[in-house]
Amino acid sequence: MYKLILAVSFILLFDLVSAQITTNGSALTDLSSSPGTCAASGFQTVNFASTSGSCINLTTNGLTLESGAVWTCDAIDLNQTFKVSFTANFGSDVTTGDGIAFLLQIEGVPNVIGGQGGGIGYSDGDAVGCLSAPCPISPSLAVEFDTYDHTTFSINDIACDHMSMQVNGDMGLAGTVNGPTCLISGGTTVKDGLDHDICITWDPSSFGSLQVYFDGLLVSTYAGDIRSFFGLSASTVSWGFTSAKGPAPQIHTICNVNMETNIASPSCSCVTEDASFTVTDFCSGSANAASGIATSGGTFSFNPAPGDGALINPATGEVINGVAGTTYTVQYVTSGLCPGTSTQNVTVIALDDPSYAITDYCEGAVNSATGIVTPGGVFSFSPDLGDGSTINALTGEITNGVAGTTYTIEYLTNGVCPASLRLNVTVSPSDDPAFTLTDYCEGGTNAAAGIATGGGVFSFDPDLGDGSTVDGSTGEITSGVAGTTYTLEYVTAGACPDSSTQTVTVTTNDDPAFTLTDYCDGSANSAAGIATGGGVFSFDPDLGDGSTVDGSTGEITSGVA
Repeated sequence: MYKLILAVSFILLFDLVSAQITTNGSALTDLSSSPGTCAASGFQTVNFASTSGSCINLTTNGLTLESGAVWTCDAIDLNQTFKVSFTANFGSDVTTGDGIAFLLQIEGVPNVIGGQGGGIGYSDGDAVGCLSAPCPISPSLAVEFDTYDHTTFSINDIACDHMSMQVNGDMGLAGTVNGPTCLISGGTTVKDGLDHDICITWDPSSFGSLQVYFDGLLVSTYAGDIRSFFGLSASTVSWGFTSAKGPAPQIHTICNVNMETNIASPSCSCVTEDASFTVTDFCSGSANAASGIATSGGTFSFNPAPGDGALINPATGEVINGVAGTTYTVQYVTSGLCPGTSTQNVTVIALDDPSYAITDYCEGAVNSATGIVTPGGVFSFSPDLGDGSTINALTGEITNGVAGTTYTIEYLTNGVCPASLRLNVTVSPSDDPAFTLTDYCEGGTNAAAGIATGGGVFSFDPDLGDGSTVDGSTGEITSGVAGTTYTLEYVTAGACPDSSTQTVTVTTNDDPAFTLTDYCDGSANSAAGIATGGGVFSFDPDLGDGSTVDGSTGEITSGVA
């Protein structure tokens, strides 16, 4: 059969697909466990090719000549557009080769492969291990990525690592329809051990156009109808990849192959994704995730890294442990084929300082908060005990606080970044200043009694200035003037002192004056001139001589002459 090959050595703009090969979004099934077979929605490896994760190793690092291929089991229609993208790794030994080719062919699948070595698996090479007869795959079109200069073998090569388009497995000038062209400007090698992005598009409209991009740059355009390479009746072709190497170790790998067909205006040119997002200055410690993310699925980071312990959630852009007063630059990078990057600044606003002081106070005393760092906020009970007490929202002053009760007061600032602080304050009960005084007779004992809280001080209120004095400890009045009423004040000396007053009157003593006259034995002798009647007469002392005295009159009976 007349054979035609299109080999394109090309690495796709990186596609985020985890399967080895996908077609129009559907992962193809690896059939390599059943060599030589093919089934719809599957792919098959040939010779040294093998799968590894999302990659296919087309050759190994062995010390013999090798060739390998992978073919998809479903053909594509060249009357429709296509775009195939993948990454390719050409190994790292700069002294050897040979390369990778993307093929369109109608010889069949899967048991098709060309020679080893310089044939890159689609042409003659050493003509060993071929599964087609004759050895070159034909009809075919190959887009080859050639990493060795075979000019001395009558192959249409150039010294740099290059790409070219070859038909029917013919590597000579007659088989070249495009190229050769250096893959990297200046001839830098692609045998650098790195993955290179390759993308190839076909558009049959107008005169037709086949374009090849390497690492995002257009390296080749064939302006013509590639269908002509397969005959007028052959628009359906098989596709896959071939590779080969010489006796030196050199692994060739393709990964994340993604084929899209029948798409409008296929293009490998990147349209940079919209990386716009919004962040808003936020109060320290508050939620602050980015919003308005135009293209989701990207990654947030600091740029530059602040080095102050702040962290950022890579998925949401939330700044964690941000330092108040610091402005951070947040960067967002999208994750698609053509990632975009944007940055926004965000400042962490310091919270208001809600500090204030409040001191336990005595019942009924002034008790406003002091040291309010950020004035203008609001005081409240937290909770309100419902005991009839109230609080002044501006000053924190408690009214009708119940003695012995501890209240929790919350102060909430009203700035851009409000903060609150709760403090406890206890209402201490006042001392009990109660005592009693009893009116007393002039010169009599008269200390205060029933002192509820000892240790206080008694004083006159007012001091009458009549020469009387009061004992500060006992309340005893000395030199009180008969007939005078004094007011005594008692002030306690505890943490919450209180005072009370009582009055006491100094009662005038009775006049005990009377007169007696010597009398004749047996005659009347009652006392006379009794100033205050009703008193009691008695002997002082009683002589014990048998005489008696009338307690009411003072009359002596049986007085001894």
